[in-house]
Amino acid sequence: MTRRLAAAMLAAAFAALAAGPSFALSPEAAAGQAGAALNAASLQFSRMVAVQKARRKKKWAFTAPAAPQLPPGTPKKYAAMFKDGWDETMDLLKNKDCQKFFAGHGDSLQTVLRMLSGTEYRFLRLSSPDYGAETNGPGSVFINTDGVFVTAVDGRITLDGRHYDLESLSRLRGMILLHELGHELGFFGPDAGLKLESANAGHSLAIIHTCLPADGMPQDF
Repeated sequence: MTRRLAAAMLAAAFAALAAGPSFALSPEAAAGQAGAALNAASLQFSRMVAVQKARRKKKWAFTAPAAPQLPPGTPKKYAAMFKDGWDETMDLLKNKDCQKFFAGHGDSLQTVLRMLSGTEYRFLRLSSPDYGAETNGPGSVFINTDGVFVTAVDGRITLDGRHYDLESLSRLRGMILLHELGHELGFFGPDAGLKLESANAGHSLAIIHTCLPADGMPQDF
């Protein structure tokens, strides 16, 4: 792309030189005309580069959708926890690597965001406190009232016997919502139960390494 822009710059300069009767000018005047043409071409080149950068930025830009409404009767404390996790999820998705991770599995970024905003989240007691949340299919996620999304007091989490510190409770909740998003989009396979504990940890670590890269190393606590 830069090579094409540079060629366009030179072509513009030559065109500007050819357009004027430089053959009738003194050497000094001709040099001045050439300098002006090159300056104009350089300005055009800068503008073209700025346009290309803006287009690339726009490709990954997104407007965070509004959080979906929780079912009527959801306790306020759970609603506050969900908003905390949702807001962090939106912040994590501002990371281009995080966007590419989700949009890179065959779905556009807008599809990813529509899936999130169109999901019904319910707070329920699940069969085991080991489950932070459970995806029932595209558009339906249960958040375990006995699980880490609700019971955690900070960003620390244990995955397949190893400890990680995600720095804040908000980031932990955001990671959980992104984990369930992977299931909703269909590129995370089943990972519930002791037999699939390593698979579950692998899915969470994939989120951590791409969306929370500073938190990807095991921590002792």
